Amino acid sequence: MRSSGMSATLELETFAKDSDCEPLEQFAPSSYLRRKRLPVRLVGIVLGVCLAPLIAMLIVAVRLTSRGPGLYWQRRVGLHGREFTIYKLRSMRQDAESLSGPVWARKGDSRITPIGGFLRWSHLDELPQIINVIRGEMCFVGPRPERPEIIDEIIEEVDGYLDRHEAMPGITGVAQVNLPPDENVYCVRRKVAADKYYIENASLWLDIRLMLATFLRIAGIRYHYGARLLGVTLPVEVLKLEASLEDNALSELESDFRPGVLPASAEETHVDLIGAETLVAPAWNRSVESAVSSSARPNAPR
Repeated sequence: MRSSGMSATLELETFAKDSDCEPLEQFAPSSYLRRKRLPVRLVGIVLGVCLAPLIAMLIVAVRLTSRGPGLYWQRRVGLHGREFTIYKLRSMRQDAESLSGPVWARKGDSRITPIGGFLRWSHLDELPQIINVIRGEMCFVGPRPERPEIIDEIIEEVDGYLDRHEAMPGITGVAQVNLPPDENVYCVRRKVAADKYYIENASLWLDIRLMLATFLRIAGIRYHYGARLLGVTLPVEVLKLEASLEDNALSELESDFRPGVLPASAEETHVDLIGAETLVAPAWNRSVESAVSSSARPNAPR
């Protein structure tokens, strides 16, 4: 039996060489993700006690400056696709999505309250998620959990999206310290690539550096500077992957192009990922030239 198994393996290797096939890459989550769950909950209990006064003061501030409760809760998808209730400080007007439905927030979004803008900029609106950490639904570091309604809309557009559910969701992560908030499907593709890298390479040392980079971000340091300082920038393979735009991603960008103007998502990628210009610039330039020329045609939609 063993010899037949070895011969079968040799036949597969020979077939792969003869047909110029590349071996399939298997997605293998780090074993550290399982080992860290209990220690993270214990640390969460300690931090929860320490942060309780600050969270209480922020809840009062939210209630005094806008109508509605200080806390906001929402259903999200977590480990292995299980749904849970996430807690945040309310940063938008009450019933903000009653007309629009579930949509991503954008820069200058009119639904955001004045104090909500500060909370979102400083990421202090995420503090109540220490409750989710204590309950074992989230970790400090991991892929950000998304709403079921949005997942249903983007799952067909983003390859490998469900791989993110192989890890417990986190308050911060590789994507959060390197990339701006999601605004479209292309933004999600970039973050999925970053999240999958974390899931396969997670370690205690990586978690510590990502949390420190998050604190620098809260202190007002721009995305990539803190990440570069602590060595948690996006890996080369992710940058190469994201530099090669797929046809459907390019069509999304074309709809946002005006002659001579980069869309916000493309501009952020082109400018913020400093240190990767030699990798991404040629691909971006070709994509930009193609999209700009398309949008400049007389009959092109605007």
